Amino acid sequence: GCGISNPAGMRELVNSTVRVFEGSGAQDITAFATHSTTAGGFSGSSIATFRVDATGELSFKGMRADARADVPGFEYVTDSLISGDGRFVYAAEFDTDTISVFRTAVGNSGKMTFVDRIGHRMSRYRFRDGPPPLVPSFSSNQGVCSWQRFESAGVSYVVAATGCQPLEEYTEHLENVTCSIGNFDATCGRACCDSLLASTAGYWELSTSAMFGAQKVNPPRSGTLACTTDLCSYSRPRNTIACEEQYPTRVSPATFKDVSNSLGAAALLGVSCKVDRQADWDGAPGESLSAASFLVNDGRTEAVQFDGALNSGLLVAANIDSLVTGDPLTSRLPLSGIAVEVWFEVGTDKSGFYGLAAAQQDGSSCRKGWSLGHSGTGAASIITFQVSLTSTDTTGYGVPSFARLVLSPGLQRGAWNHLVALYDGTNLTMYHNGVKLLEKPACENPPCGNIIYPAAYHPGGQCIAGRTELRIGSYQNAKVNSNFAHVGSIKSVRILKRSLSPLEVRYLYNLHASQLINATIPTEEYWAKGLGHLGGVTSPNNDFSNVAEDVPVTLLGRFLVASAYRCVFERLGVSAASSPGVVNCSESDAGAAAVVCPAGRADSLTCVTPFWET
Repeated sequence: GCGISNPAGMRELVNSTVRVFEGSGAQDITAFATHSTTAGGFSGSSIATFRVDATGELSFKGMRADARADVPGFEYVTDSLISGDGRFVYAAEFDTDTISVFRTAVGNSGKMTFVDRIGHRMSRYRFRDGPPPLVPSFSSNQGVCSWQRFESAGVSYVVAATGCQPLEEYTEHLENVTCSIGNFDATCGRACCDSLLASTAGYWELSTSAMFGAQKVNPPRSGTLACTTDLCSYSRPRNTIACEEQYPTRVSPATFKDVSNSLGAAALLGVSCKVDRQADWDGAPGESLSAASFLVNDGRTEAVQFDGALNSGLLVAANIDSLVTGDPLTSRLPLSGIAVEVWFEVGTDKSGFYGLAAAQQDGSSCRKGWSLGHSGTGAASIITFQVSLTSTDTTGYGVPSFARLVLSPGLQRGAWNHLVALYDGTNLTMYHNGVKLLEKPACENPPCGNIIYPAAYHPGGQCIAGRTELRIGSYQNAKVNSNFAHVGSIKSVRILKRSLSPLEVRYLYNLHASQLINATIPTEEYWAKGLGHLGGVTSPNNDFSNVAEDVPVTLLGRFLVASAYRCVFERLGVSAASSPGVVNCSESDAGAAAVVCPAGRADSLTCVTPFWET
């Protein structure tokens, strides 16, 4: 038999099965039955028409293809509405929480061109005339993915739909940015990119959009990760063990989604004890921390800042036992081969080892898993990739193989780096900024076998059971109770279940190189977006103003007192800059200000909006 499902990816419960005899030749299926309600499932790229009679009864009339689905930017639209004058189409995307505006062609030819996209909670500033628009309100709008107004017998109705197919359930949609047509080149086209997607075990793009939408999470060791269709929040009780916290901890949003939807979202859990320098995070009920507090940007590109204290790494899994088996066909973590890709920049000159990604325990009678990290800046740096393999495991508790790449000159503070570390069953290989700089045998007598993890499937040695964490932005070694946290920023992390070819590495490098190699997202000067951090303070503190008004806009972040800053507002290639802004410290208490705003630095920038004339 063969299974037939909705071409847009309807839920398995509405799949049908057709059975044919072997050797019976081609068979035509002349009719299909399908649900006509959006709550029960829907057909992608289609428009359903309903008839409303005089009594208000609805009846299904028919379904036809929606040609607008061929318009770039309209592919994943959940619902749309044509403006009263017919000039514009407003389209909503449930998964990205955005509304897009398209301009219709003269003569109503059906052609549309993209104009703008506005996202809920997005970090943009809007200029408007007149009072703010009214926001529709529902008594219960949890999970609403489409709504439409219609009239019957002189009465207006609004129909709200739930149960629409979440976009992350489309296998065709996984990591759409990676395989967008505009990124293909002669060395890696559709087939090449589809192979990359199929091999991806986990992919985390650390940006605002990744914090929202339905997400798959692993339970933390303490506290709770609770998710809705909108976002995930972390909470834990007040820590009273050798800690003087006054309030419980809540972080919301707390996660960055795993685009592959396999290993799980990466969660920010905050500090274990909110005292001393972390006391500002000890907020009363209703005051929540946010992963958005660590987003830094240059106005175009976003990344997450890791400071080794407040953000000492993002947790994907507190215990990898459920992610790894002894069989490469069933294990979600890589076994027979691995590729780890990271875009990162260094934010410290201090010596030490800094982890980028790891799932490892390394100590007496336990040396299993893999880790990737760096040490040293300036004249020379060392990138270390460590993997434990079955062929070198003569002890039963793991014997790691090492690849150490020496960069000279070393990693430069504030400069972006693309790093790829590979194991293909024979060799350990490392690429830096798209160029292969190291390749060495992974063992003396290849093939070198599978990767060994400190997990339940491989109990040999004296590893601490149930304590191996999968982290990005740090290496948590439970065997010696140490955390080697990255200090700097990370744009993205990708883990694949196989090694990569030079052309594939170059393709991944080119995806972000034009944005990042010359990007300016330093840890010394940046503005951060705030979503209700501690008592409702947001950054920017306002997101609209009348076009002819001078309105102060305050951004939180880190700014140098000796520098001059302007706020630049852009839309569709048109920009307007404010007059020079004013930097200050938001903390008035002298003692607290010394911590929040070290010498020569401020944490707030206030600009006055320019006159917007287009």
